[in-house]
Amino acid sequence: MGLIVTSTLALVLWIVLWALHFAARDAGIIAFVIVLAATAVRTVGQQLRQSSDLG
Repeated sequence: MGLIVTSTLALVLWIVLWALHFAARDAGIIAFVIVLAATAVRTVGQQLRQSSDLG
């Protein structure tokens, strides 16, 4: 669920930045980095939970 919310907010941010005359590519990179960071946090969180369950 968190990735869906993050992706939606990143898309909205991309549209807003593009409307404010940022380059579409630059705004897209910012949105992509936000989604990539959220994916990394989710993956690391799952791995930490799994490793704490084993120990």
